Amino acid sequence: MLPDLGALQLRPREAPTGEFVTLSREAADELNDRGEVEPISLEEFEPSADLPPGSEYFRVRYRLQNEDHTYDYKYYDASSLWQWVRTRRSLPHNRQPIWREDWMALMQQYEPGMAVPNAVMRLPRLTDNIRVYDGARHVRTEFPSGQASYYDGPAGQEHLIRHEWRSGDKRFFEGPQGQERKVRVEWPSGQKRFFTGPKGQERKIRHEKPNGDVSYFDGPMGQERKVRTTSVDADNIYRVYFFVGPKGEEREVYRFGVQGDKMRLTTSLGPKGQERRHVSFRGDGPKMDMDVYVGPTNGTEALRRQVYDNGEVRFYDGPIYVPRLRRVVTPEGEVQFYTGDEPRHETLVRVVTPEGAVRYYEGEERLVRAVAPDGTELPV
Repeated sequence: MLPDLGALQLRPREAPTGEFVTLSREAADELNDRGEVEPISLEEFEPSADLPPGSEYFRVRYRLQNEDHTYDYKYYDASSLWQWVRTRRSLPHNRQPIWREDWMALMQQYEPGMAVPNAVMRLPRLTDNIRVYDGARHVRTEFPSGQASYYDGPAGQEHLIRHEWRSGDKRFFEGPQGQERKVRVEWPSGQKRFFTGPKGQERKIRHEKPNGDVSYFDGPMGQERKVRTTSVDADNIYRVYFFVGPKGEEREVYRFGVQGDKMRLTTSLGPKGQERRHVSFRGDGPKMDMDVYVGPTNGTEALRRQVYDNGEVRFYDGPIYVPRLRRVVTPEGEVQFYTGDEPRHETLVRVVTPEGAVRYYEGEERLVRAVAPDGTELPV
């Protein structure tokens, strides 16, 4: 690792200076601790503040990137480097050509009136893309902005398989040379996006998040609409959300949740962002119950009906979160009527049997009157 470049400050100059740099004491110590020496004098580095008047350092970027698409640098005594590259135009530490921009920056500093040889204009530039080979095979192209493209296949048939950015973003491709299609994008956050379709028409089909959430999409490129999302929450409940509508207007139409033998399926009504629960099916093993809601928007729905697996139906009124039981229809056909404003403490006031008999109650379900189907009073 090179020293933190935050410690390398450009020295104040009257004209552009290329890669002339100032080494802080910490940066010089770090270079020395790694066993680095000034490549020409073979002496240890000194802080720029301790150099003799007129002395300064110049850094030269390595030709190839590191794995994280950053660059390392070699540090030189600037005047010694100029004397070396003035006619040789190659670097002392690896004999590779010096960058054209670096040669020009050194020339402007030390011999500004010098005629520039034609050979200098053939030197590689820092802005050049660099093709890397394994034998005759082209395996990588590096871009000076900190990007790189990777290739696979025999010589002459190399096809693009991946593109990486310095930020950590990665894009993956499949297909023969000239037909490489994008199949996946990955981000350092752990998110992944998957695509299908031929080159130039790749459409998004799935998006995965590091927390396990997955969204699925359908539709042509640029019009992909979300159709389903899956997740597993902290209580280990597996949830699936289903959507309809064009891109950007997808609205939830139902959701499904499973935890062991328990499940819940909820249908929704309303436009995007205003979806409201309509019917919720609750299952526990072979048993299945149903809740029915009404309300203007999500979070304001009020329970209005419950249908149980045994055939019992309960009817409610009242505002959200305060459902008040008003009627129960039993599997046998009996209808029970309730009154009261406190949920779960409603009072039974009347029961109508399937035959038409009516029983009246007061207080703690105390029977006070009974009427036969023909209207005659019955003893209580």
